[in-house]
Amino acid sequence: MDNYELMANIDAQNIKDGYYRAPWTGKKGHRELNPLWAIKKSKEFLKEAKLNLERRARDGRKELPFVSGMYPEYYMNNFHF
Repeated sequence: MDNYELMANIDAQNIKDGYYRAPWTGKKGHRELNPLWAIKKSKEFLKEAKLNLERRARDGRKELPFVSGMYPEYYMNNFHF
């Protein structure tokens, strides 16, 4: 069993024991449990991903809008910036 499974099992047991409530998205009738909703959201995601990939291919890597020296190098190269 990997860490993710272990953590999910611990969370499930904690919910069962009443340490915290079950997630509201898992309740019967919630839209996230509807396969049609999931298909719609998947299509939206793929459409947006395609547009992003096309934009990145078209624009290439752009220069940073400013380089002030006040941020560490890793900050400029990761999702923060």
